[in-house]
Amino acid sequence: MLRLLKKIGILITIILGLSVLGSFILPYGWADAVQYAKIQHYKSVKGKYNALFFGGSLEYRQVNPKIVDGVLNSNQIHFNSYNLGIDGHNIIQQLADIDGIMKIKNDSIKYIFVSMSSEPYFFAYNKNTSKWLAWVDLKSTVNSIFILPNAGRTLKEKTRFIILYIRSYFMNLFKVGMVPDVLTHYLGQDTLYQAYIGPDKNGFFAYDDERTYLAQYNRGLDEDLNTSRARFIQDMHYRDSLRNANTQQFSNYKVTDKPNQEQVNMLYRFMKKYNKMGIDVYFILPPRAMTSYSYLLPIFYALPENRRIELADPRQYPQFYTYENGYNFHHLNKKGAAIFSKILGNKIADLLMTSSKIPE
Repeated sequence: MLRLLKKIGILITIILGLSVLGSFILPYGWADAVQYAKIQHYKSVKGKYNALFFGGSLEYRQVNPKIVDGVLNSNQIHFNSYNLGIDGHNIIQQLADIDGIMKIKNDSIKYIFVSMSSEPYFFAYNKNTSKWLAWVDLKSTVNSIFILPNAGRTLKEKTRFIILYIRSYFMNLFKVGMVPDVLTHYLGQDTLYQAYIGPDKNGFFAYDDERTYLAQYNRGLDEDLNTSRARFIQDMHYRDSLRNANTQQFSNYKVTDKPNQEQVNMLYRFMKKYNKMGIDVYFILPPRAMTSYSYLLPIFYALPENRRIELADPRQYPQFYTYENGYNFHHLNKKGAAIFSKILGNKIADLLMTSSKIPE
């Protein structure tokens, strides 16, 4: 029996050792073809950029660096940005993305922009994919354990996602089921995803452009984009429900609303970490978020005023909720993204003219 346990222990040690070695060898983002393509392109031209945008689809598909940069440079502010947003990335994954990508040495970086469009939950159907598992480290798991108990939803849902994060961490640690994807990464990269850098090679890729790009392959790859677009066009009640719900959430917000303090603390630690490196961190509250603004607003307003960019309130920015500027329920089209990016550029210009110190 002791001999058997010894052999099992040796086997586990070997597997763990190989896993740790793999974590050092595999580049950040390796399991997500779109993210890997964007990171590798950024890495090849990194010296051009002094600002990086991170987030989910609301940043990837709506922040056009060409327009944002143009606004700031016209105000005599040196600003060259790259959009590193990736569809579906929540707040915890965003911070992991930043830590992972900032390991690519670039002394030019002065500004980091983080999206405040999500809570710590994720699409559970991704739970066994390398794309999800590969980024889940100990720090991210601990963050989730502290934040999720106060992140809305039922006790059952919160407990479920805490368990999923812990499970994901150990699956990543031992690379459970990930070896085939590792081999694919090294032996069979699909050139399809190079286009996801965007037509201007700055990380921005509007859904309009993606649909046009995918249609040429006639493989049904554009089906989801076509379906979401069709419903947005045809169902006016569904389309308007987002604006109505968000208007109500902003109207109901009170300065006395308590934020998820653990999430606020996480964001302050993150700001201070990069501030020590001479990098200023700013937080963008974008329109059309999937997460309730009733949850997001108290957290957003608990952050320093000179680090906040709010562009979500339908009462102040009705143009972000119109049919003409929308692609689908939660996203702007290319025209809407251009309007959003111009206003965002002006907001950033205003902030960069003020003090960047973080209150202690």
